[in-house]
Formats: sequence, structure tokens, C-alpha cells
Amino acid sequence: MKRSNEFRGPISPGNAIGMAAGVIIGGAFTGIIDSQVNDLFMPPLCPNCTSELQK
Repeated sequence: MKRSNEFRGPISPGNAIGMAAGVIIGGAFTGIIDSQVNDLFMPPLCPNCTSELQK
């Protein structure tokens, strides 16, 4: 096998599309989880900390 084929194998178009979809979905879930933690879980656990989280 040639050296160029060894490096091109993992960078196939299917892998690149799958990775791009994973980054987009991960970014969406990050916003959802951050919102839930800041709005639902933190106020009962630390009532004085909520004003600091809003900054």
C-alpha cells in the first residue's frame, strides 16, 4: 500500500460528513444542557450563585 493511501483512508467523505454532523449536534446539546443546569439545577443547590451565573 502506498503512503498516500494510508493517510487518505481515515479522511474519507463519509467520515468527514459524520464528524460535521456530530459537531453540529454536540453544539446544540451543549446549549440545551447549559440552560437546564443554570435554570433548573443551580437555583435550588446554590440560591446565591444564580446572579453570578447570569453575567
